[in-house]
Order: sequence, then C-alpha cells, then structure tokens
Amino acid sequence: MKMKRKTMILSAIVLMLTMVFTACSFSAKVPENLVQEQSKEDLMNKEEPVIIIENLENSSLQEMLNPFAVSLFEDLEQGENLFISPYSVYLALGMLTQGGVGSTKAELEEVLNITDLEQANILLRSLQDSFHDEKASLKTGNSVWFTEELEFAEQVQRDFFDPLGSYFKADSYQVDFTDEKTLSKINQWVSEKTDGMIDPMLEELNTEMKLCLINAVYFYGEWQTKFKAEATFEQDFYGSKGTTSMPMMNQRSEQYRYTEVDALKGIELPYGDGSVVMDLWIPKDEETRTIKEIFDELSAEDILNLNSALQDSEHKTITTLTIPKFQMETDLIPLEDTLKKMGINQAFLPGEADFTKIAEDLYVDKVLHKAKLEVDEEGTRAAAATVIEMETTSAMIEEVEVLEFIADQPFYFVIRDRNSGVILFMGMVFSLT
Repeated sequence: MKMKRKTMILSAIVLMLTMVFTACSFSAKVPENLVQEQSKEDLMNKEEPVIIIENLENSSLQEMLNPFAVSLFEDLEQGENLFISPYSVYLALGMLTQGGVGSTKAELEEVLNITDLEQANILLRSLQDSFHDEKASLKTGNSVWFTEELEFAEQVQRDFFDPLGSYFKADSYQVDFTDEKTLSKINQWVSEKTDGMIDPMLEELNTEMKLCLINAVYFYGEWQTKFKAEATFEQDFYGSKGTTSMPMMNQRSEQYRYTEVDALKGIELPYGDGSVVMDLWIPKDEETRTIKEIFDELSAEDILNLNSALQDSEHKTITTLTIPKFQMETDLIPLEDTLKKMGINQAFLPGEADFTKIAEDLYVDKVLHKAKLEVDEEGTRAAAATVIEMETTSAMIEEVEVLEFIADQPFYFVIRDRNSGVILFMGMVFSLT
C-alpha cells in the first residue's frame, strides 16, 4: 500500500550504462527473433530453472558488494551531500560482465570481487528475490536496449541474453536511438520501476549509442518504531555551510542497537520486521572533530567494519533520539572516471574493449547515476537506476544505559540488508536547507 509522500523517507537512484561501436560502418546482422521491438516475454528466457539460495546470511555477497560500495563512495565523496546506491551500480556492471571476454571481463570481475561468475549470478539473483517484507520491500528492475543495426554475435542468446533473463530477470527492447520517442520510452521505464521518483532520468540520448543497460531499484520501508508527527519540531542543524532551521524528528526512551567505535557513535534504525535497517553515524564529540575529518582518516576496511559493529551490537535505551526530516537529491553524475580509478579501464577503450559475446567492437561510453532521498516520520521509500551506454568507434535486551543520539550535525548513513549484510544505499549529509 502506498503512503502519502509527506510521511515517508524516499530515495531514488538511476545508473545508466551505454555502449557504442568502434567503427561507423558495419553490416546489420540481427537474429530473426530480435527484428521487432522486444519485450521480456519475447527475448528473455526466465523459465529456465535457477538455483535460489534462501539463506544469504553466510554467503559471500557482502564480500562481493560492500568493498565495491565503499570504494565507489570514497571516490565520489568530496565534502558535499552525496546519496548513491552502490547496489544499483553493481547490478548494472554485473549485467555488463556477462558480455565481457578476456582481460575486459577479468577487470570487471576483479573490481566486482567475483571469482566465479556463475556462482555470483546465483547469489545476485537470490539477493534480488530475497526481500519479502511488505513493510521493507526492495524491488529491482533490469533492462537491455539495443539498435537493430547491431551485428550480434552468433551465440549472443546463450552467452548474453539468457543470463540476463535467468539471473537479472531483464526486460529487452529493440529501439531506434535516433528517435525522440526512445528517450520517452526509457524515461517511462525508469519512472515505472522507481515509482515515479526518477522522472525524467535523461534529458537527451546519445544517437551513436548501440546498446544500453539499465538497472532500477525501488525501496519502501516503514520504521519499525515510527516517529510521532507531534514530536517533530523546528531545531537548528549545524551544517558545514552554516546553521539552518530544520524539522527534527524526536523519540524518547526507545531501544535500538547502539555502539561506539573510536571517535564515532552509531545507531541502527530497523524497518518492518528488521531485515533492512538504516545505520546512522555521528562524531562522539562534534566540538573537536567533524564527520568529514573522521572519515578522511578511516581506511576502507574501517568503514566496512562499521557495519559489523552495529550488526553485532546490543540493544540499549536511547534517552533522546533526534534526526532531521529532510530531502536530498544527487543529480545525474558520470561514473566513468571513478570506475577507471577503481580498475575498470579496458571496457572504456575503443578498439581494446572486448564484449564479443554481444557484438564486435563494442565499448562502454557512459555510466550515469541519479538519486533522491526523503526522510520523515513514517519510514523510507527509495529508488535507484543504473544505465550503461555502449558505442562503437569508427537480539536480546539487557540492562539499559542512558544515551542520547542527536543528529543535528553532518552525518554518515547506510541502508543495508541485515540478512546478507549488503549495503543497498549510502550517503553523507553535510548541510540541509
């Protein structure tokens, strides 16, 4: 059941990965079953039996996704508000990896921490299918868009489209990227998959694009312990760009998982049945060190350890819990430079990228990401999408301790799946208006 927008946390992220060719002239050779505009029923084989792992608690998912998430976040975080879904980016790159060959594939697998692609595919499909709580629901959509001019590899169905259908449940569409209607179709698809949160995703299309991969993620979660609207008051938020007056949500004497790690203190706020949570971290002593100063000194491993610190922490009574009711939006950002720094290089090089499981001479042109977040008294709604464009060149409750957690200053947060440990969304808030 949808809730009124004024009473929820809402986030949306879109990542776009597009591919082009390395040559302007090529002969069209499209498999017969792809000559018309396709839907998932026409092209994608989703009926083939797929192994689904029900219990992901001890799986390698967090070893695959979370180091990638932190590396991505660390490069993008530059002292300004940031909200992204590394989960969305990861799934889009996971689809891309299905078409990679040789060192192009090896680079992608190394950055994605994949040692066995088949096993990784099974885990990713299992993760996408694991969110069943109506009060903490994560829905994932994937799609591939391609031009009829693309000369597909002979075994493209087996090597690329079948894995996308079986493990990513992807939709497929044959389109004309020079037609303005295609832009509307892509934006409509993203809007539908993100419950209207990302609309439009794109203002224009690259007409040289030959293939496009899109991931969209939508999350809706109700706080397990909701904030009361009558306990929301205008209070000061001491941001990095100055003090502003913000509606601050308050609770008294509720029990949450709480811990302190070096200069930080963190709290875990559960949604629904507790399978998905939001972790918030603030300085223990904001007078001496800011969240930015603390995080600049943390290693990637230190940041990853924050998740396990709260995962394993005890419930404690929080005498005063105060967090802002706010909105933030990350505009469309290119991820190519960040991904290259992380080690994905050959995929972007015309003439060197090897995606011959899809077609000759394809390379990645752009990877785009967009996000939106709203936080309020009732819960969280979140959405994400990733687009890759390709071209060719020419627990137990113990005795309580009285504590306060007042997030009236810059803070770091993640939304994560407690079962698998995977980071779904992450952000840093420096200022609010």
